Amino acid sequence: CERCLTTMSFRMSYINAEKKQVESWICDRDGFEFTFVRHNEPAILLRTRTGRCGEWAMCFFVILRALDYHARIVHDSADHVWTEVWSETKKQFIHVDPCENTVDSPLLYETGWGKKLEYCFAMSQYEVQDVTKRYSIDYAATLRRRTRFQESSLIHCLNQMNQKLLALAPSDRIRDLVSERRRRDMEVIDQLAKSPRQIPDKCQLAGRKTGSVQWRISRGEYQISAKKGTVVKIKPNDSKKEDSEPIFALYYNCDKNAYQSTANEYRNLSNWSCLVYEYENLDFKYERDWKTSYVARYECCPHNHAGRVRWRFDLNDLVDLDWHTVEILVTGKLYPDTSISITITGYKSEDCSNASSNKELSLNQLAKITRAELSPETKYMDILVVMSGGFEDDGVAWQKPQLFRQTRGQNADQPALSLKFY
Repeated sequence: CERCLTTMSFRMSYINAEKKQVESWICDRDGFEFTFVRHNEPAILLRTRTGRCGEWAMCFFVILRALDYHARIVHDSADHVWTEVWSETKKQFIHVDPCENTVDSPLLYETGWGKKLEYCFAMSQYEVQDVTKRYSIDYAATLRRRTRFQESSLIHCLNQMNQKLLALAPSDRIRDLVSERRRRDMEVIDQLAKSPRQIPDKCQLAGRKTGSVQWRISRGEYQISAKKGTVVKIKPNDSKKEDSEPIFALYYNCDKNAYQSTANEYRNLSNWSCLVYEYENLDFKYERDWKTSYVARYECCPHNHAGRVRWRFDLNDLVDLDWHTVEILVTGKLYPDTSISITITGYKSEDCSNASSNKELSLNQLAKITRAELSPETKYMDILVVMSGGFEDDGVAWQKPQLFRQTRGQNADQPALSLKFY
């Protein structure tokens, strides 16, 4: 609601006299009615500054064209709109989603949001192109879902449309430029579709960022809980030279939203959840005005719902080594009526059913746990963090407390989470 900022409920939609879609919404708190007209004229949108992905893409497209970029609007039949921009360096069109603040992450929708794409069409004034192959991680699987048209008929139809659109171009130079760029881009995406693709950095592909939480959850495009099952294998540091160096170290920096480690496989991994075993009711937050990052409960999470995150570590490679201490630091910020509990649990077996040790840690305090305290027979270890509390009448109780809070220019150079074996 634009008056009280509480949730609004959808009432109905209709087509008005100007043949535009109109949506009617009502405030859940005071009954205020809001009429949302789906304008497609950039001049109106830049004035109303109201819309969803389609309106965002339209405005961004106009700005790109005003700056003389060769841009296209991409419409996804599974209900999303974004843009593409020609890269003279790469000689292809690059995915740009202004609504999600994302550049060149074409696999975002299938691997991050969990969408099952069917048809994605890129359009500009003089062209239309089927670009589904760019955004599909496995085009063979996508083809099995594309049942609305015969592929040969679709290609024929697009070719005819392109001939008519190109004929509208004001000069041969523009016609040649558009045709050549489309030809090169089709070669690129045809190559992508020949085999299932590898995700270059899976940890960067998160769920949808825009839209109300309830709406994103209902569409399956926003994960607030997941049992990822990731187990971090503690591997001795073969390059260790001094006794003061840890056998193994793992760090997480919230400002960079990335992990670092003495082990090669855990270096430069982006996204707080990529090494997490499981989490519940949590999301990563970045406050642009304060340049502050943290992990908190998801937006609008009820104040009496706890947020939980668990890391699991495999210590089997350390069993025969002469290690004596593990140092653990978990940072964060508390607010009135909130708490963050940290529990370290050791297990003797892979099923992690019977705990061999259990120890509570304090927030923002370096804990040193001896091997004897953890139990010499421990082969797996969990770090469990539970965030809870907040006043019932506090509209942003979900935002408190804050795990790993770091502010650029203050404490952003230090690890927000640190684990070291000696």
